[in-house]
Amino acid sequence: MIKLVLFLSLITNLSTSISKDQIPGVYHNCSGVFSGYCDLYIFYPDGSYKFYYNQMNCDKTEFWCKGNWEFNQDGTITLTTAEKEILVGGKRIKSSGDGSCGSEYEYLGGEHVIVTLENPESIVITITNLQQDPELDYLRFTMINESKFWKISEDPYEFTKNTGL
Repeated sequence: MIKLVLFLSLITNLSTSISKDQIPGVYHNCSGVFSGYCDLYIFYPDGSYKFYYNQMNCDKTEFWCKGNWEFNQDGTITLTTAEKEILVGGKRIKSSGDGSCGSEYEYLGGEHVIVTLENPESIVITITNLQQDPELDYLRFTMINESKFWKISEDPYEFTKNTGL
């Protein structure tokens, strides 16, 4: 009985986990690009990554973080952040609703500062196997920590070259 449970557990894990070689690419938290990017992961084949926070949320003080990713045997990914861009200062005001801000509040002024972390921060994320989107047959998606992300590019280098990110 124990062997059967272990076998079923292994089969379930294999069908829901992504393989290491499938990870590199660009994952977007929206199926399209609007007036800015939603949350966006860029995983490079060399083991580095960059994460951009939703550009349409103007009520934030952190814009991106980057570091390295490592594929774990259990199918999870450890992200180790070494650098981030933050907002220092500024005044939080009610959003005017103009432009690309989709948040109720936004920051006026302040300085964007890139910070190198003395003690890199690590988190573990879960990522499921890629699946074809039944409504958007030209896109595949995955679940990253229970949020849907569409793989919008297989080539992170070409994507960053074309977008300037």
